[in-house]
Amino acid sequence: MSPVVRALTSLLVIGLSAAATWVAVGLQPPPPPPPSQVDSVFSFRPEAVVGIAATTRQGSIRAVRREGHWDVQSIELRARASSGASDRPDQARIDLEVGALVEDVAALPEVSRFPRAGPLSEFGLDQPSARIVVTLDRGETVDLQIGSRTTSGAGLYARIGSSDEVLQIGGLILNEVGGTLFQLRALAGS
Repeated sequence: MSPVVRALTSLLVIGLSAAATWVAVGLQPPPPPPPSQVDSVFSFRPEAVVGIAATTRQGSIRAVRREGHWDVQSIELRARASSGASDRPDQARIDLEVGALVEDVAALPEVSRFPRAGPLSEFGLDQPSARIVVTLDRGETVDLQIGSRTTSGAGLYARIGSSDEVLQIGGLILNEVGGTLFQLRALAGS
């Protein structure tokens, strides 16, 4: 290839690149995707919760709200248990940790819901691996039973009370319960 042809080819490539850049800069970005229309499993607000009890393989917590503050009645982490620490930890931190858990539970997203067409054991709900029981200010109790992981491994099967509907929920709720247990146990130990 002659030097003149090579130079003209290089100039052509540079010109095309500059033109493509000029066109790309002038384009408008695409609109953002529509917000996700994910429904929450529950219809209550976090402020309506006056009691929460959660049990997982990591441990359990039981707390009630009194006069605007959370009172942790028991924490069990693995084999160690406590019933209200004698050296009372910072109430603001307790309110923050339990309040965050209640908010996570109230906003728990529902991936899907379908009628159960088989035994509970198919979903790990014959002997739930975790349970979250919430007491509302109107006296109602809501019992979320959590079974095995979904076939994709990303979610969990669950059901509310003795419903024949099976839910698929995100698996992060177990991390949130576990994180609260560890934080509160650390507070009680300090």
